[in-house]
Amino acid sequence: MNKLQLNTPSRQAFERYTEAVSCIESFRASGRAELAKRSQTLLEEAHIADPNWVRPAYLQSILKDLTGDPDTAIHELELFSDVPDSSFSVEVNYNLGAAHYHRYGEAHLKEAERLFGDVILKASRRSQPLALLASSSLAQVYGMGVLLKQPANFAQLKKDAKKAYARCVAQARSALRGLEKWKRSKLFESDKGGAWIADEIEWGATNAIGFAGSFWSDYLSPRARIPILERSINVFEKGLELRPNHWATLSNLASAKMRLGYALHAIGQTTEGEHLLEEALQNIDRVLAPDIRPNYAFALYERGRILRLLGRFDEAIESLSKLRSFPPEKRDVSAATFESEIECAQKRQAYFLRANTLSGF
Repeated sequence: MNKLQLNTPSRQAFERYTEAVSCIESFRASGRAELAKRSQTLLEEAHIADPNWVRPAYLQSILKDLTGDPDTAIHELELFSDVPDSSFSVEVNYNLGAAHYHRYGEAHLKEAERLFGDVILKASRRSQPLALLASSSLAQVYGMGVLLKQPANFAQLKKDAKKAYARCVAQARSALRGLEKWKRSKLFESDKGGAWIADEIEWGATNAIGFAGSFWSDYLSPRARIPILERSINVFEKGLELRPNHWATLSNLASAKMRLGYALHAIGQTTEGEHLLEEALQNIDRVLAPDIRPNYAFALYERGRILRLLGRFDEAIESLSKLRSFPPEKRDVSAATFESEIECAQKRQAYFLRANTLSGF
C-alpha cells in the first residue's frame, strides 16, 4: 500500500467518493441496506477512477464493519498502517477499534480498549471530534465488561459487574461532558459534519449507559431491576429518534424490554409483562427484517429467548437452532450459551405438555 495517496487529482473519483460518504451517513441513520449497497458501488467506481487514492478502499473496509463483517474489516484496516501520515494512522486506529469491538470476544474487546485509548491520547486539538468518538466508544467497551465477567463465585461476579457498570457510566459521562464543551467551541461551528458527529458521540455514550444498565439489572431482584430497565428503555427509544432502524439500538431495546417483561411477570404484573415481551419480539423482528440484518446471530438468539418467555417453544427452538449453522466467529454467543437456551426451551415445552395431558383426565 506504499503507493496509495491520501489525495486525488481525479474529479470523478472525488465526486463518487463524496456521494458514497453521504450514502453511508444516511445508511447509519436509517439502517436501509440499499444505501450500503449503493455506497459500495460508488466506492468501487471511485477506486477505478483513481486506483492510487487510499480513501475509497479505506472506506470500503469501514463499510464492511458497518454491514456486519468486522473480521474482514479488521484484516483490511490493518493494511492501512503503511500509509505514512500520523493523523490518518490515528483515524485508522479508531475504525480498527470499532471493528474489534463488534467482534465482542474478550480478546477483541481488550484490543478495542487499547486502540481507543491510543486515539484519545494521540488526537490533537484539531481532531477533538475523533477523540470524543473514541471516548464514547470506550464507554461501550466498558459496558460489555458487565456481561463478560464470569468468575465461578457469584459474589465476585456481581462485584466485578458492578465495577464494570460504574466504569462504563463514568466514561460515558466524561464523553458527554467533552461533547458539550466541543459544541460550544468555534471549531464545532466551523465543522461541516459537526452535527452528525455530535449525534454519533451522544448515541455511543448514552447507548453504553443503557445496555450496561440492562446487563447490570440481571444481578438484582426483579423489583430492583424495574427502574434501571425503564431508564435503559428510555435511552434506547431516544436513540431511535437519531437512528430509526439502527440494528444495535433495536436489539438493545428488545433485550431491555424482555428483561423488564420478565421482571414484571415475576412480581405478579403478568399482563404488563406479556405486553412488553410482545413489544420486544416486534423490535427484534425489525432487526431481522430483510432490509436491515436478517442474519444477525445475536438477534436470533434474543428472539429465541423472548419466544421462550412467551411460551412459544417450537418457535423459540427453531430460532435458536439456526445458530448451529453459523460459523463460530459469526454467532456472537457461545455454543454452550445457545445450546443451554435450546435445552431450557425443550424442558419447558415438555413440562407444559405433561401438565396439559394430566389436566385432560
